[in-house]
Amino acid sequence: MKNAKRFICVFNLLASIPFTACAGGWNAELPPKELARAIIESLRELPELCEVSSDEEFSDWVANCYLLEAEQVSGGAVFYAEGAEVSEIAVLVLSDPKHGAAVQKSLETYRASRAELFGYYAPAQAAIAKKGAAVVSGNCAALLICADTAAAKAAFSSCLKKSARPSQGGKIAERNQPRQNPPKAENASSPAPSEGYDAPAILRAYTSGDDSALSEKNREILRAATKAISQNITDGMSDYQKELAVHDYITRAKFDWAVLGHGGVSENSRTPYGVLIERSAMCHGFSLCFQLFMDMLGIECVTVYSTSESSTPHSWNVVNIEGDWYCVDTAWDSTSGHAYFNVTSRHLKSKGYRWNESSVPEANGTKYAYRR
Repeated sequence: MKNAKRFICVFNLLASIPFTACAGGWNAELPPKELARAIIESLRELPELCEVSSDEEFSDWVANCYLLEAEQVSGGAVFYAEGAEVSEIAVLVLSDPKHGAAVQKSLETYRASRAELFGYYAPAQAAIAKKGAAVVSGNCAALLICADTAAAKAAFSSCLKKSARPSQGGKIAERNQPRQNPPKAENASSPAPSEGYDAPAILRAYTSGDDSALSEKNREILRAATKAISQNITDGMSDYQKELAVHDYITRAKFDWAVLGHGGVSENSRTPYGVLIERSAMCHGFSLCFQLFMDMLGIECVTVYSTSESSTPHSWNVVNIEGDWYCVDTAWDSTSGHAYFNVTSRHLKSKGYRWNESSVPEANGTKYAYRR
C-alpha cells in the first residue's frame, strides 16, 4: 500500500489548492466531484452509484484498481455500481498534462479487465464495459463505463467549458459505512484460498461418525451436508439420480455477485459453508460443495479450475457416471437451471471455458445429459 499512502499525502495537500494551481491549469470550471456528478446526472440509463468517499479509499482505488502512480494523479472522484452492475464514473486530476497518455492507457486497461471479469457471469454488463471509454483533456481524465458512452463524453466535454449542471439523470447512493478496500489482482489460474475448510477431515468424520476433531465451521458443513443427503438421497437411487438431486439442492443457493465487485468476497463464499449455511457463494464455493457431496456419496468427481487463458477465474466439476465423464457447473446453474448440468467438455469450450486438459478427464458422455 506504499503508493496509496503517498497518494493520501498529495491528495490532502491539493485539496485546499485551487484547481488552476495544478501544472498546466485545471481546465474545468467544476471541481472533480461536481464534474463527475454532472456526468452522472446527464445519464438516464444508470444504476444507483456509490461514492468512494474518503481520501484513503480514493488512494487505494487509484493505486490498486487503476494501477496509477502517486506522481500521476493529485486528486479526483470515483463513483461505482455494486453487485452485478459494472457502471463506473471517475474524474481524476492529473498532476501534469504529460501523464495524460499513460493515465488513459491504465484506465483503458482497467476498463477492459472489468469487461473480461463480467464476461462470464453478466454478458450484458460486459458489453457496457466494452463500450466504455477513458478520455483525457489537459489535466483532466475521466473513466466512463455506462450504457450511453456518447452522452457521458458529451457531458464531460460540456463541463470542461461551463459549470451548468444537467437537471435530471443518474442517482448517487448515500453511504454511511466505509466500503472495503479494493483487492489486489489474484492469479486467475490458481484456486482461490479456502482457509479453514478441510475436506479430508470432513470426509473422515463422515465415514467414522466422529466429528470431535473438526473445527466448529467444518462441523457445521458436515452436519448440513449430512442432513441434505438424508433429505434428498434415498436407497435404490442410481448415481445419476443422486447427482441430479445434489445438483438441484446446491443450485437453490444464490450466486454471490460480490465476486464482481471491488471489495472481493468473504472466505465463506469460497467454500461449501457459503452454499450450505449462508446459501450464497461464488463459483469456488459451489464447485467445492458439489465435490464434497460426490465424495460423501462415493461418486468419482474432479474439481476443475480455469487457466490464465480464461477471461474470468472460475471453477466447475467433472463427474463419472457409469463410466462416462460429464461436466457440471453448479455456480452457473444457480442462475440458469440445468444449462450446465452433464454437458460435454466440447460444449464448455464453445462457451469460452479454458483449463489444463492434460490433467482433467475429457467429458464426452451424453447418455445422462439433462433432458426436460
